[in-house]
Amino acid sequence: MLAGASAPGNTSAGVDAVTQATASFWPQSYAKIWGEKKDANLLLLRTFRTGVLNNTEAGREVTHLLYDNSLELSLLLVLNPKLARQAKTVADELMPGIEALLYTGEATIKQQAVEDMVSLLDLFADKASPKLQRDLGQIKEILCAGALMDELQVSIIK
Repeated sequence: MLAGASAPGNTSAGVDAVTQATASFWPQSYAKIWGEKKDANLLLLRTFRTGVLNNTEAGREVTHLLYDNSLELSLLLVLNPKLARQAKTVADELMPGIEALLYTGEATIKQQAVEDMVSLLDLFADKASPKLQRDLGQIKEILCAGALMDELQVSIIK
């Protein structure tokens, strides 16, 4: 075999393609969701993921499932404006609670926000591959079981 040629089964080229595609779809997705506010919102969400969410077992599981499907999720957002609008609505609804968790270690959100998250997962699942549908189902189970909210010290109110 020639030097530098890919051996059968070598997936490094595929990994590079996925990495490049993921890197290009997320900026478009964020722009569709938040426009000019994307940098501030992304900083808040990344800080929340690293400093709060990933400090819980359920949070790490949700993060893993989302990252494992990152390419498809970002592509779905780019290709489906209605889905991007719904994601923005849900994210905007959750931002005050996320800020409260970061600054005080506890938060209160409305039951409607939980229902909106579940609806958003269902909207994604309607357009998703079988693998993503399964993983979104796991996220939905984690969310509906209450473990994530309990671990995060989030109170749900009507």
